[in-house]
Amino acid sequence: MGLLLAVVVTAASVTDARAARVVFARAQAEGFPRLVKVLGDHVYGNEGLPEWTKANTNFRLELTGKKAGESGFKVIKWRWVVERTFAWLGRYRRNSRDYEKLPQTSESMLKISSIQLMRQRLRPKKPRFVFHYPKPLENAAN
Repeated sequence: MGLLLAVVVTAASVTDARAARVVFARAQAEGFPRLVKVLGDHVYGNEGLPEWTKANTNFRLELTGKKAGESGFKVIKWRWVVERTFAWLGRYRRNSRDYEKLPQTSESMLKISSIQLMRQRLRPKKPRFVFHYPKPLENAAN
């Protein structure tokens, strides 16, 4: 659905595979009993993350992406959900650039933006057009 479950903001020098351990630990601490499978691209196969995930979490890490030696464009399973969510969160000005001094503030802003997105989904949508029968003309019978 593209909803934010856990978020960690790190320095750009921290690899995705290393930061994923912190994200998985937070997600497990939050207690998501229905979360069983986590999808990641080939980068998450580095630094022993699949083995660490098996040993330390209840999640099953499924790696997707191109096989070694493949070239050209390839659609990656469920990648559009992640990219769509990033686009939604990027619409909020404070998420579009790094305005914050502390990573904790950036995490808070992402959570607030995600709450806003969830709130918009819960709000009933107003119909754009409400049909009304035309009023009868007074002298139409004459």
